[in-house]
Amino acid sequence: MTHNSASRGWRAGLRRTAVTVAATAAAAAGVVATTAPAHAAVTGTVFHGFETVTVNQDGHVANINANGSVESHGPILSRGTSTAGVGIAANLANGTFQEVLRASDGSVYTGNNAGFSKLGSQTADANSTPAIAFDSSGQRIIEIAQRGVLLFFGPNLSGALDNIAPNTSPSVAPLASPGKFISTWVNSVGTLIWNSDLNNVHNNSVNGFDVQPGTSPVVSTSGNHWRIEARDTAGALWVATDTNPRPTGPAVAGGVLSSPSITSLSNGSFLDAYAGGAANDLFVGGGDTGLPVLRGTNPSIAGNGTGGWRVVYEGTDFLEHTLDSSGRTATITAVLPNSSISPQSTGLFTK
Repeated sequence: MTHNSASRGWRAGLRRTAVTVAATAAAAAGVVATTAPAHAAVTGTVFHGFETVTVNQDGHVANINANGSVESHGPILSRGTSTAGVGIAANLANGTFQEVLRASDGSVYTGNNAGFSKLGSQTADANSTPAIAFDSSGQRIIEIAQRGVLLFFGPNLSGALDNIAPNTSPSVAPLASPGKFISTWVNSVGTLIWNSDLNNVHNNSVNGFDVQPGTSPVVSTSGNHWRIEARDTAGALWVATDTNPRPTGPAVAGGVLSSPSITSLSNGSFLDAYAGGAANDLFVGGGDTGLPVLRGTNPSIAGNGTGGWRVVYEGTDFLEHTLDSSGRTATITAVLPNSSISPQSTGLFTK
C-alpha cells in the first residue's frame, strides 16, 4: 500500500527514524514507526537472519535462506496467473520456520526445506494465500479459505471463523499468552473483520469503509498489543489497534495501491510497507523510497528483533529486491519469480 508525502502528517509526534536509500533510490525516505505501549517484540532471543519465500517460474517453492543460499522444492503451485502464494512463519521455540501453501490441485501442504506434507484432505481456494503463525511455545495455527469459508486449525481446536471474500487472504499473528492468536480477514461483503479469541469465535467488524476487492488486511503483534492495516476502495489506509479497534476514519487519506505489510520492532512499535504513489514506489513507514514495485504485487517487511528490518519486493525488472533499515539494497538474481505471486519474509530467532 502507499502513502503520498502529503499524507504523513497523521504520524506527527510519533518516533521518527531515517532511512538513507542507496544510490538506486531517487531520494532518502523518512521512516516513521507507529509506537505501541513499550513491549519488546522479540525478547531474550538471538537473530539468525531473514528467510524469504517465493514461487519460481516453474511453480516450485523457492526459499532464499538466511545464509543467502537458494533452494527450490515442494509441490507445484500454479504456473498461470493465480496469486496464491506461500505463507511463512518463524518458530521461536526451535529457530526454524514453516510454510503453508495451496498446490495446483487445490491441496494444502505444510513444511519447509526438510520436506512438505499434506494438511489432511484439506483444500484451499484459488487466489488465496494460506496463513500460518507460531506462538512463543511453538504452538501453530493455520488458516485457509475453503469454498468461501475461513477455516482455522489451531493448537487445541479447529473450526470455521466466517465467510471470506474471494481473491483475498487471511492474516494471523500470536498474542502473548500461549495458544492465543489474533486473525484478520475480509468478509464476503467487503468488511474488515478481526478475532482475538478463537475459543469463542467472537468476530469483530470495522465498519465505515469497504476493503478494496482483491486486497487483504494484515496483522502484527507485540505482546498483547496488535495493529491491523487494510486498504479501502478509495486507496486510503485504515488502521485498527488494540487501543483503537474501531477507527472512524482512515489513517492515510489516499494513494495506497497494494495490500500492506507490517512488522513489530524491538521497542514495541510497528512499521509498515506497501506500494503506491503515481509511480507505484515502495513506501516504508510513510516514506517514499523511490524504488519501483511491480504493479499487482505486494511487498513484505520483517523485523530483526533489535530495531532493524528488511523489505522484500518484486521490482519492475521482474526480479526480487531487498531494502533494509541501514539503507542497503540488493537484487536477488538466483530466482526468476512467478510475477503474479508476491514474496513473503520472516526473521529467524532462537531463545
